[in-house]
This record gives sequence, structure tokens and C-alpha cells, in this order.
Amino acid sequence: MRKSEEWITENFESLVSKYGGKYIGVVNDQVICAALTPREVLENAKRLGKEEEEVSLLKVPTEERLICILYLNDINRGTLSGRRPNWKF
Repeated sequence: MRKSEEWITENFESLVSKYGGKYIGVVNDQVICAALTPREVLENAKRLGKEEEEVSLLKVPTEERLICILYLNDINRGTLSGRRPNWKF
């Protein structure tokens, strides 16, 4: 895993809060740009002098979408057991 990918994992909750629903480009543990399309992110990164290979590109889910993903994952794993989810972001 690249260093930026580790940083994304460690900071995922704050990324969802700040950039939910957008694509982001991360280089050296820093969000260098955010946009509605991956093309826009890569174009902005290029304008900042970054090569495409340097950029970790991510579509950040909205909080609502992430909750749905987690809920469905619990259902599929059989770990929900009729309880109401207690996820907070």
C-alpha cells in the first residue's frame, strides 16, 4: 500500500465529512484537489505539477452512502441481528 493510501485509510472519517460525494487527489499525505469528476482532479493535479502516477485518486462516499454500505455489509455478513446500527460520523 502506498503511503498516501495509508493516510487515506487513517483519515477516512474526516475525508467523508469534508469531501463526501467528490473525487479527491492525494499526494504526500495531503489532499491536493477535489472535484466532481476524476478527470477534473487529474487535470488540476497536472496544473499543480503532479504526474498522474503520483496521485492517489478516490471517490469519497457521502456519509449517507457510507452508512448504507456498512448496513448492507452487516446484513450480508449476518452480523446485524435485528439491531439498529449505531454508526456516527
